[in-house]
Amino acid sequence: MTINRTGPIAAAAVAAMIAVLPAGFALARSYTPDLSVFQYGCDEGKKCTDVAGFRDYVTQLNEALSPAYMGPAKTLGYRGFEITYSVGFTPVGSGGAYWSDRQDGQPGLEDNPGNHYFTNQLRIRKGLPYSIQLGGSVTHMFESSLWGIGLDVSWAFVEGYRKAPDVSLAVSVGTVLGAADLLNVNLNAALIISKSIAIAGLFSIEPYAGYNLMFVSAGTHLVPGWDPSGYGEPFAVGPEYILRHRLEAGMNVVVENFMFGGTMMLDFQSVRVGGSVRVGVRFW
Repeated sequence: MTINRTGPIAAAAVAAMIAVLPAGFALARSYTPDLSVFQYGCDEGKKCTDVAGFRDYVTQLNEALSPAYMGPAKTLGYRGFEITYSVGFTPVGSGGAYWSDRQDGQPGLEDNPGNHYFTNQLRIRKGLPYSIQLGGSVTHMFESSLWGIGLDVSWAFVEGYRKAPDVSLAVSVGTVLGAADLLNVNLNAALIISKSIAIAGLFSIEPYAGYNLMFVSAGTHLVPGWDPSGYGEPFAVGPEYILRHRLEAGMNVVVENFMFGGTMMLDFQSVRVGGSVRVGVRFW
């Protein structure tokens, strides 16, 4: 089978992607959150909760740990099966006060948050009859104990026309694991347009673009608040409801059973741009 020929190529491509990541990005910091940073001392000995900071932080986490790409619109067919490995990057909103130590000595989330979160993601997609497709993803954030898991389903209601693009609706639901005090659910809905184009009978390209609506519900369990004499009275945040509008664009290159590609994602509200590169194999 042709799969045997693509295995070494896939392994080499993954190694190359990891090799080009910035030196020293691993083991330099910790993104595992201590959610006590979102309560701090304010006027006259009172305690205040940084709700805006919490919303900003969990938005970043969900952007980084949700599915790295939702496209293309064309499904794999009822016999199709795809496995992909992605390396992604998402900008860190490092301007929040919760990152740095406060004047009263309360430690921040991370003194040196860097510029990007880096993640790796394993995703599986399975084609079904009637242009329906099921998928699932597992994502890990480097320099943390955080994991994202998700399930998705898509339906290509326009597919297979020679002169028209394929169009699909995709929905995913997921959560964040590894932060004991965080309660988090994310929901993504996307409208995807793509077209598979054969090049000289040797390979095909799959450019795609889409609109992605991300909804996040996030809060905390009771978290011990910080005090100069130690951790004191507990507090809780949320639940907070967050809605983000994002533009997704990317392209895959498919050679026999082997696929590689990339995706860029623009958050309209924050103007943050993230992305991912990937390799994968397809079976029929």
